Amino acid sequence: SSIQLSFYQHQPGKTHINIIAANGKVVKTVAANNNSGRSSMITDISDLSSASYIIQIKTPGNIFYSRFIKQ
Repeated sequence: SSIQLSFYQHQPGKTHINIIAANGKVVKTVAANNNSGRSSMITDISDLSSASYIIQIKTPGNIFYSRFIKQ
C-alpha cells in the first residue's frame, strides 16, 4: 500500500519526508528533489504495521505535519 502526499514548496530543493511512529521513532525516511510550487509524492507504506503515524514534510524553508492511520 502507499500514501500520496501533496504540498506546496516555496522554493526548489530537497524535500525530506519522515514517517514517525507514536513512540516518536522515525520509521521511514524518503528524500527527493522538487521544484517550487505544488508537489506530490507517493510513498510506499506496505512495510509499516497497522497504527497511527505522523508525517513530517521538510521543504526548504518550511516544515509540515500531518497524521494518518494505516489499517
